[in-house]
Amino acid sequence: MKTKILMAVLVSLLVILIVSPGIPSGNKAGEQGQDAGKGAKTPPEIGMITFVNIPYWTSPPWYPPEVETDTYRFVRGGIQWAIDDLPVDCVVDTSEAPTGAFDAIKDAFEEWESWTSTNIYGVIKNTPDPEISNTVSWGPIDGLGGAIAVTQFMYWVNTKELIMFNIIFDSEEPWSTTGEGDSFDVKNVMTHELGHTLVLDDLRSLRDGALTMHAYTWPGDITKRDLGLGDILGIQAIYGE
Repeated sequence: MKTKILMAVLVSLLVILIVSPGIPSGNKAGEQGQDAGKGAKTPPEIGMITFVNIPYWTSPPWYPPEVETDTYRFVRGGIQWAIDDLPVDCVVDTSEAPTGAFDAIKDAFEEWESWTSTNIYGVIKNTPDPEISNTVSWGPIDGLGGAIAVTQFMYWVNTKELIMFNIIFDSEEPWSTTGEGDSFDVKNVMTHELGHTLVLDDLRSLRDGALTMHAYTWPGDITKRDLGLGDILGIQAIYGE
């Protein structure tokens, strides 16, 4: 990752974060971010896209479909990690997470990478590292009963190269790593959110309900832990088989 360039524009990014839209209402909002710094020559123009995961609290009556469809959809065509920047590293802060969360998160990274020959991810560590901009953490978002996770990624507008991502799990929601029926499953949610950092968008059709990138989840849902056909085709369309 172009760390030196990124550090040069951190002040600008802080301004972007302050003026970004708040968490939207409704189910899983895709492309709620806004392009920032338009017309600026220094620092370079940066785009930012945010996803907010607001779940069902009970399993919907139509779930689950028995067939994995071949559906996938990109957030915005052409955005991806630059080959020269791969593999990308990530720091995971599990200080407010349930027992076993770090292993569950690492498994989610491995699930995506196992379906492509491209080495997308490098070091996934649970200790602070100022050289690593990609993060996963737990923290308060909007209290019990609202959003369970927020994913945001930034990219260079002119080259469409990804810069960094941040995923936050709401620490005020119930979490589990064992698929308990009254809690949200860490790997289930992480695998879905990680798909957004690979620029895969939400799917909302009922027929796509067996896929990881389907927008809806609920306590006890573990279907999204493993990629479905459409998820696999999506990652391979960007990074190869």
